[in-house]
Amino acid sequence: MRENGLVHDPGPLIYWCGYSPYWPDPQFIVRIDPARPVSAAALRAALAEIEPKRAMYAERSLDETLSRTVSPQRLNTLLLALFAASALLLAGVGVYGVLAQLVAARVREIGVRMALGARGLQIVAPVVAQAAAMAGIGGAIGVAASLALARFMSALVFGISPRDPVTFAAVVIALPLAAAVAALVPARRAASIDPMQALRE
Repeated sequence: MRENGLVHDPGPLIYWCGYSPYWPDPQFIVRIDPARPVSAAALRAALAEIEPKRAMYAERSLDETLSRTVSPQRLNTLLLALFAASALLLAGVGVYGVLAQLVAARVREIGVRMALGARGLQIVAPVVAQAAAMAGIGGAIGVAASLALARFMSALVFGISPRDPVTFAAVVIALPLAAAVAALVPARRAASIDPMQALRE
């Protein structure tokens, strides 16, 4: 039995037919037919037949009990998801800013290449490749750091391993996608440079 909540492994227990009339207050588990709901008043009446001096309080369903047990983990999951979304947004903004600066610094080179006959795809490809390289390096560092720190996160996750391969695969896929989206605007800007204007500059 998981006496101490769902997040703790069940330990060895011994049940005996003992009973204390005073402390601690007993906990009664009532199995109810879902097709025939029972009110709290009916439960109190049934308990009064067994223990006339025993008061019933703090009654709740099994679903409510389980929900309370995992509510801290749900809150931690929500906060971690918000932090992860913020980090992904900041990463995308950072990649966009760096690539926009690199494209601005390479205006003359791009203009010369376009004047010599380079097509739009040949201009866009190096910009996107640079974004992919940045995302790859960042993703590799992030995965390595996450694997190293996974044991410290084990108390914050429930039902999955802190080294869950699906989660790591999702991160490895999401970061390059975010980088590709962030690279679209600088790449399109590079492809739309007027070669004559670039050469005049």
